[in-house]
Amino acid sequence: MMTIKQMMTIKQSNKKIGNSSPIHYISRLQHPLYKVMRLSILEKETPWCSEYCDYKLKRTYYMHDNISNNLKLDKDNPKRYAEDDRDNNEIRMLDLKNRITYINGFKQTLEEADINFDENNLPENPMGRTGMWGPGLLGKNGPNQAADPIFTRWAPFTMYPLFKSIMNLLKFIFTVMHEGGIYIMLYNVYKEWCLLFPHLEMIAIQRFDTKEWAIPGGMVETGETVSETLRKEINEEACNNMDTNDASKEIDKILSKDNGTIIYRGYVDDPRNTDTRWMETTAVHFHCTSKIAKAIKLEAGDDAQKVQWLKMTNLEPRYNNLYASHKMMTDKVKAKYTKL
Repeated sequence: MMTIKQMMTIKQSNKKIGNSSPIHYISRLQHPLYKVMRLSILEKETPWCSEYCDYKLKRTYYMHDNISNNLKLDKDNPKRYAEDDRDNNEIRMLDLKNRITYINGFKQTLEEADINFDENNLPENPMGRTGMWGPGLLGKNGPNQAADPIFTRWAPFTMYPLFKSIMNLLKFIFTVMHEGGIYIMLYNVYKEWCLLFPHLEMIAIQRFDTKEWAIPGGMVETGETVSETLRKEINEEACNNMDTNDASKEIDKILSKDNGTIIYRGYVDDPRNTDTRWMETTAVHFHCTSKIAKAIKLEAGDDAQKVQWLKMTNLEPRYNNLYASHKMMTDKVKAKYTKL
């Protein structure tokens, strides 16, 4: 099995789907709520294996007030979620090594995933340097798990399902007739049509912190399952005005096990990331029927500035510049529906 160090070297040379920025690029940018600046890191300096003289002496330490205030709560307080990164007792170390990560795309402990620990006994970001260490805005040392529900629907009045059926029929006919050139020509027309007339829309929110549009996801709290987080976040961030009982009936139809598909599970290139804490997510796709889509009443909750059905096309600037790694995940959904 490939180790994290080997995977990191490969991933540094890869590009994000739908974006020209290199992997781990956003994690090296300044978060608008961080009051101190990161140490500037070039792409070639990002891997831990690359030489950077006195990096750990030069990098910034930062803890946001939200984390420091949460740490003031008693440890048995259910509202406390933050961890102290300077608590180096043996129990904490054992807990950290057994903490779950999806950095390789499947469930492992940090120890099984070959995550390195630094001189402070803190897990090192497996994707490389970020120019900052400490909590930032993240509560847990190492991976901080989130869940991102990608809700889609056919755009109103779209003829895409019919058009795709016709294209599949033509593909079969021209294959039998050995007229591949004609089909390729029609397929190119089909791709251009998909760009000009977007057929898929997704529920998207505008974040308060960065003002970017995003999937309405959230953190998986201690003792909570991914499914519970998906259910909670879509209600809290996007369906704030729905009656709880009515919302439950419609949302539960969408969140049924038969309807959801895991699109991505792993590391997220996020501006909150630091050298010792990083975001991971489980992105699950749910496609709504027109009836259920109409039943969902969109209204932004406390964690969102705006919410709407957003056209999934690169011609839409808000979609083309989705928050963090979100477009990489939503493009996987879009590809599933445009592929013949």
